[in-house]
Amino acid sequence: MNQFYRNALHIPPLRRLRMFPIRLDPDTKSATVASDMEIKAVHTRKRDPQDRWPEIVMGRRAQKGRLEAIGRGEQAPIEQILQRFYPSPKRYFGTDHPGFNLDLDGRVEVITIDQLMRACWEKLLWFADQARKDEPRYSEGPIRRAVITYPTVAPPSVRQTIQKLIKDLGIADVRTDYDEAIASAIFYIMREYNTMPELGMESFKARSRIRSDSGWTQNVLVFDIGGGTTDVALIRLTLTEEAVFPPGADCGAGERYYKLTPKLLGST
Repeated sequence: MNQFYRNALHIPPLRRLRMFPIRLDPDTKSATVASDMEIKAVHTRKRDPQDRWPEIVMGRRAQKGRLEAIGRGEQAPIEQILQRFYPSPKRYFGTDHPGFNLDLDGRVEVITIDQLMRACWEKLLWFADQARKDEPRYSEGPIRRAVITYPTVAPPSVRQTIQKLIKDLGIADVRTDYDEAIASAIFYIMREYNTMPELGMESFKARSRIRSDSGWTQNVLVFDIGGGTTDVALIRLTLTEEAVFPPGADCGAGERYYKLTPKLLGST
């Protein structure tokens, strides 16, 4: 009976909100893409000769290329072969890592973590743009806004770096309001409670073990297992009800206004 009610009421909320996952990986047609990268070439920007712009292959193709390069037994040493491949550069993002030395056709290039991450985001934007061309339900036109999450334990300077790198790609509106743990918690709430807002709020209150004058509270423990890093975050979600009408006003059938506030209690 419990499963019956769940199937009857659990309408996919993302579809109701006109939000759809896209197939990022062109090889597997999956909504996720592996973070493996292979640098094929390095370009120089005319306006800034010191800025290197890596041309990369990402995902399953990079994984396959790495294995093939090792299996072919190329003339170059294995260390030189592996210089082109990076399984998870994100783990170095926001640190003082000096970057990578890359030997391309006898020419040594120094690629910084920021330059590699910018190339990664550029490739993801390209994947997204290609995927929406095959789906008539996606809107056309240039991508003008990007919402980018960041590691929960990252300092504020990382958000500033993200905005600068994404704006280099021509995206004028870059949102970095939420870290990865908060974003996961928001998605959890949307999926579980936003199908029918009236029932969703009552369900949230019924599941809350803490009830005070300030509202209803739940704690959510988020495990973010990414490409080479694992973050753990404890988040408090507080649901409060605010008055819609002034005291004594004729509110007719009435209505209610709720506000859900996340707060990061701790992370590691």
